Amino acid sequence: MDAGAEAVPGELFPVSWQGRQAVVTLPEDIDAANTGQLRDELLGLVNRGPEVLIADLTGTVSCDHGGAEALARAYHRASVNGTLLKIAASSPHVRQILTVNGLDRLVSVYPSLEAGPGGPAAANRSCRQVRPRGRQAARCPADPPGRTVDPDRRAGRRDRPGGRRRDAGAG
Repeated sequence: MDAGAEAVPGELFPVSWQGRQAVVTLPEDIDAANTGQLRDELLGLVNRGPEVLIADLTGTVSCDHGGAEALARAYHRASVNGTLLKIAASSPHVRQILTVNGLDRLVSVYPSLEAGPGGPAAANRSCRQVRPRGRQAARCPADPPGRTVDPDRRAGRRDRPGGRRRDAGAG
């Protein structure tokens, strides 16, 4: 952990803060016994307003669908609050559960903290994440000079101008 990181030890889900980035370390097993607490912890962290929330599942070897649902709820709350949620998961079983539940289409899932969310190469990839709606067009370091790309277009929402939803009654 860096010298600037603030850790809160002794909790079921340890959280470390570096500025406005929070990293929550999830337990070895996520199942019915702890998914309610996990959901509450993730939602509480999102409500504290970090710019980035990283769910560290690199030490997690088993996760049930309830755990994936807790992460999905955190993603939806983060989208509304303007927080970018990222996941680091190394276990093939955990990654499969995330895929089956569709989380890999909503949130970037990395094989480790070093290779992904907090790693040195993350700055060049962060612009490629799906960003919450309503954000301004963003300049990505990987884009050619002078090019600004609308995050909604980058996220594949080309069929809705500006990423706006159509009214249900509109025809």
